[in-house]
Amino acid sequence: MAGAETTVLTRWPTGENVCIDAPLRLTFDKPPVLGTTGKIEVCRAADGQPVETIVLGATHYVDRLGPHDGASMLSYQPVRIEGATASIRLRPGSLSYGESYVVHIEPGVFNDFAGIAGDQWKFTTKAALARDPDRLDVAADGSRDFCTVQGAVDQIQPFRTAPATIFIHNGRYEEIVRVGRERPYVHFVGEDRKGTVIACTNNAKLNSGWIQRSVLGVEGDHFELENLTVQNTTPYKGTQAEAVFLNAEHCAFRNADFLSFQDTLCLNGSVHITGCYIEGDVDYVWGTGSAFFEGCELRSMHDGYLEQARNPAGKPGYLFLNCKLTAAPGTKRTWLARIEQGRFPYSAVVFIHCQMGPHIPAAGWQVTGTPPSTTLGFAEFQSTDLAGNPLDVTRRDPSGKQLSGEEATAQIATMRTLTQ
Repeated sequence: MAGAETTVLTRWPTGENVCIDAPLRLTFDKPPVLGTTGKIEVCRAADGQPVETIVLGATHYVDRLGPHDGASMLSYQPVRIEGATASIRLRPGSLSYGESYVVHIEPGVFNDFAGIAGDQWKFTTKAALARDPDRLDVAADGSRDFCTVQGAVDQIQPFRTAPATIFIHNGRYEEIVRVGRERPYVHFVGEDRKGTVIACTNNAKLNSGWIQRSVLGVEGDHFELENLTVQNTTPYKGTQAEAVFLNAEHCAFRNADFLSFQDTLCLNGSVHITGCYIEGDVDYVWGTGSAFFEGCELRSMHDGYLEQARNPAGKPGYLFLNCKLTAAPGTKRTWLARIEQGRFPYSAVVFIHCQMGPHIPAAGWQVTGTPPSTTLGFAEFQSTDLAGNPLDVTRRDPSGKQLSGEEATAQIATMRTLTQ
């Protein structure tokens, strides 16, 4: 038997001066239930032609990887319900500047909802922005240049040779974001580290591939990010799910939080990461690049492995300086790094002046495969416990070594030069 009719209390956006990347939002008098049939259409008011059609039950894709990546389209869920609000995500490029639109929702899209027809829901987008700006502002409430981070990225002129800053105001941005190779020198700056959050659920089950399954994927050189949070909301044991995939040179992350479980940060190219918090459990820092972590906290949420470095010969891999290795309650064992030496014989992971909690086992390193490798670069220097007392490293796996002071200084200098 059908329930009582669901009534719309508010709809957004309406009126004038709407961002061209605005999602659609409906707030009902009670939590809506998504139906199984019907469609949502956004049509130009001038001629009635649809610019976006969402059909319930169909698989929806968006081209977010660009022509340089050679990767498939990304699948996504266009309708998300949270409490009494339904958010409807339009594909990038659906709306144009200075155009009026009407939204139609067929009966059946939401259970016990009569739908929206005619011109009941109408809005007009703002005039075009100046070309090639040095700064763009993003606010989820539509009060700035863009409502989404991706909308701002797409506005930046390709192949710039000077920084373009995207200032992201406080809010939660439920989206997959991609910065392609054709957009170097893009800088993300959040208003508040905890209050500015880019988050969504994406993983290997939804989109197979390193960059495809990440929340933020970056291939533009000289990318910088600071003062915000990136979170992959894939649940625990929900497979590989990067918060960030980076395949670019001379990048920097500062004062930021990165949250997921398996494979939180996939780092290729070169990057300097300072004052950041990284959370995960299985191989939650990994990749083929060179990454310099300085003054960061790496928190293990369950038993697992912190690092899996797949760097080739000639790349120094991953170095952690003055970092703190902590664990969530109940976490008892996290290996510093693991590697199958036959596949990745040059894997390099170094900890210098790092504080390590009791969840790090006495052996430290986990190395599998034969024969024993003489090319692995697992090492540490003056490791301590969380109180700053020197650790007993006499039981470390022999695949790792203890550096001299001169060797540690040289490793730091090399990494600073490489990641600048």
